[in-house]
Amino acid sequence: MQAIGVIPRYGGVLIHDGWASYLAYEHCGHGRCGAHLLRELAFLVEVDGYPWAKNMKRLLQHTPARRSRGANAKRSVPASTTTSKNGTATS
Repeated sequence: MQAIGVIPRYGGVLIHDGWASYLAYEHCGHGRCGAHLLRELAFLVEVDGYPWAKNMKRLLQHTPARRSRGANAKRSVPASTTTSKNGTATS
């Protein structure tokens, strides 16, 4: 990583697998790769049976779909709300 010089000059957020070598780069932020995190949670569920890991895995898997559905949902205005001449909502 050091030899090619990309990470030492990078100032953003590194998304990685949690390999300890990445943590030596203190000049940038760090985030965990979602795929790696899901694999680690699956291991914790299968091998150790941790309920919290199962819940976290489910949350991480379903959050993007729920967010997408929420972003695409039509916003409705309650029937009792009207718009005045100046564009403000009134009830």
